[in-house]
Amino acid sequence: MYDGGELYMFFYLQFLGWKRVAIVRSGPSGLAATNQLNRLGHSVKVLERADRISGLMMYGVLNMKMDKIDVVQRRVDLMEKKRVKFVVNANVENDLAFSLACLREDHDAIILDVRATKPRLLLYDYYVHDSFSGNTRFLTWPRIFRVDYWHQEATAKFGKDPRSYEVLTKRFIGDENGNVNGLEVIRVQWEKDASGRFQLLPLLPSALMKLY
Repeated sequence: MYDGGELYMFFYLQFLGWKRVAIVRSGPSGLAATNQLNRLGHSVKVLERADRISGLMMYGVLNMKMDKIDVVQRRVDLMEKKRVKFVVNANVENDLAFSLACLREDHDAIILDVRATKPRLLLYDYYVHDSFSGNTRFLTWPRIFRVDYWHQEATAKFGKDPRSYEVLTKRFIGDENGNVNGLEVIRVQWEKDASGRFQLLPLLPSALMKLY
């Protein structure tokens, strides 16, 4: 249902040939599409399953890497002022009010900005703990020798880089509260096999590495 202002905007956009677009999920690509469509004058509604807009940028990126208020929420507020309608707690999969059938009836186009919500399991033995996350992209930083400010702080305090290279994690260790507090690791070394491909070969028996 539309109120008077929305009904006027609906007929005005139809007269100009612009469309009503529903965007499911508000991750980075969903918000990028929202911004572009809004700039072209289309009427855009964004449906987010979580209780806040911006998806991965709000819940998947560490606060130290992106300011959630001055960067993310500010951009959302700007789009909202430009008549973008954001709807949170809208589960398209389970909520009949936001089903694809209803969205097709009320909109001219639908954009599905979806991603996998279950991380792929690691290829070794591990314990599942409450604090374990599938968002481990930062673990590739040693390969490109990228550092963050806390690496530099630890180096200044302890006199060395806090990261340990050429180790392979065998399993995660947790406390009685379900928090990860250690890793069981083994030292490894890259060596070429008979075909010339590099393989990780264990050097030492596994050892416990405490996280904190």
